[in-house]
Amino acid sequence: MDGTTTWTSIGERRGQDPLAMRAPVESLYRRLLSGFSTVTTRPRYYCFHAWWLSSYANDNPTDSRDDYDDRARRAEALYALASLYNPDHPAESSGEVGISGRDYAISTLSWDKDVIDFQRATDRNTDPKDRYIRRKGGDFSQVYAPQMREIGLLATHSSRKFVVPTEQGRALADVFAASIGAAGPAFLSAAKSGRVDRDTLRQISVMRPSALKDAPEEAAALLDLLMGRTIPRPDHIARRDTLRLILQEATRETDRKLDQERLRWHWMETDPDPGSPLFETHASWRHFQAGDTARLVCELLLRTALEYLTDQPAGYRLPELAAIVASPASDAETLGGYLARLDTENGNSSLEDIQARVLDSTPSLDDILAPLARLWRIWGADPTPLLADYKPLPERQTVATLLQWIEAENDRPAAEAIAAFCSQFVLRRHLTIASRKLRDGRYTYLFEFEDGRLLFRESLWVSGSGPRLATALRFMDDAGLLQGGQLTDIGRAEMEAA
Repeated sequence: MDGTTTWTSIGERRGQDPLAMRAPVESLYRRLLSGFSTVTTRPRYYCFHAWWLSSYANDNPTDSRDDYDDRARRAEALYALASLYNPDHPAESSGEVGISGRDYAISTLSWDKDVIDFQRATDRNTDPKDRYIRRKGGDFSQVYAPQMREIGLLATHSSRKFVVPTEQGRALADVFAASIGAAGPAFLSAAKSGRVDRDTLRQISVMRPSALKDAPEEAAALLDLLMGRTIPRPDHIARRDTLRLILQEATRETDRKLDQERLRWHWMETDPDPGSPLFETHASWRHFQAGDTARLVCELLLRTALEYLTDQPAGYRLPELAAIVASPASDAETLGGYLARLDTENGNSSLEDIQARVLDSTPSLDDILAPLARLWRIWGADPTPLLADYKPLPERQTVATLLQWIEAENDRPAAEAIAAFCSQFVLRRHLTIASRKLRDGRYTYLFEFEDGRLLFRESLWVSGSGPRLATALRFMDDAGLLQGGQLTDIGRAEMEAA
């Protein structure tokens, strides 16, 4: 059995959410960072897609979805070629990152041809292995379009089968058009023909994402969008406050690189300042990490149960399996005493370090429950602050419901209480969630209940959530708020204006 535990990106197929605890956590960070995802890597794509869509809408389009998709694929493939083309060293890649179709562009540009024909690579009937991207519709429709709708740049046309720019989207397109000048018509002509020569690539290379730094008006328009000034909706204000929280962290002197892990753990390990206008945002990010840690603990208990089942082909009765998982604990101390002891033994270790030990080893029961012990120490006496971000709903299981149960049961003998916890929040919970998904035609059982016994079906891959903070940092860098993790003059001005 593969018992490996690691961090992976949101959306990976193996992340099954077997206890339905990931969904509330993801919902929280989507609220705090709306408008982009872990795969929308460069903000200038928003300008570019708004621009070519505006051009398409003005070009007397038909209602044909095929024609629309053809135009989208050609625009996306040509943008990759333009972005990876190196005008100073044509035989080498420009090194641009976060580009849809990057591998195709690098390979194609290495050919010793003055004219590049990309019609076949973008044709819907081409074999997937020969397309610029294997996905038939390219990246736009599934990666950028949903986030551009969410941020308010696109909307579904009332009489057509595709998205069109909103008023805000057209305004951003106009700024982009002004930035690129004569490169715009040259790009549209090449995209329509499916052929581009090296001179044209040199001309349109000014459209690449990193050239945003040379387009101050366009960068300012993107910044207004990201900071909620273009569309001041509640979700945009929430994103603005998260970005301001990142800028605040960038001012703190530390040897640690400003990245997603530093942000999530610093916010978790520090108390929000009640006097700060960012108090609620900081508290919500802390609640995010608490929720993800609690989910990880429960999934590790489930994985432990599955490991016991793999060694017993005849299976176990559910209460019996729960008791086996809990057996390393003792009834000589209470649940509350057991958790307090675990946290005391971890001394001054951070929750990040405690959780890392669980992820980097084959953990014992003490190791698995140590992160939960830390959460109980922080919120056990009063988990109500967590309810601000994890609203109590029927059949919903979150860090708040777990800590409420522990507080109610903390005088119970430890092994007995942990067995009950495992039975209710792990084993029975998985059967409930899997049966619910089966009604929707999805088989997700990791174990099945047959003749009164639980039987192993599939192993579990446990992973932490990646909350879009890496994307936020990339967007902030491209928009000029940060440079290499350091605050820029633009970022400092944004802080002072807050």
